[in-house]
Amino acid sequence: MIELLVVVGILTLALGSGSLLLLPWQTLVWVAGWLIGLGALVGVPTGVLYHVRLYQALHPLGLLPLRWYWNPVEFHDLLLDGPERERVLRWFWVAATGFLIVALGTVALAGAVLKVFVVPGQ
Repeated sequence: MIELLVVVGILTLALGSGSLLLLPWQTLVWVAGWLIGLGALVGVPTGVLYHVRLYQALHPLGLLPLRWYWNPVEFHDLLLDGPERERVLRWFWVAATGFLIVALGTVALAGAVLKVFVVPGQ
């Protein structure tokens, strides 16, 4: 199921980024700013909350080494099935969604830059 969601996400990103190039560059910059801002507004606090929840779940068991926060995904397998796992991973997926929104905004900004510098007069 997750593989299907990844494929749909990639296709949506590809088609969405292609259709964004039909817009004027000024609109692309505006859309990019809003997407990056919204993604950061969603992703940053939920990312912090995800790290806190993961720490709360695994630190008391002594399962977190130093600098665990640089690659916390490798510790997902250590979470117990049930409410604890859901409590942590819920915030992981919300933060990941925020990151994807930022990525889409970055693609829109790159499209605006391309339109200005590669296709003059757009």
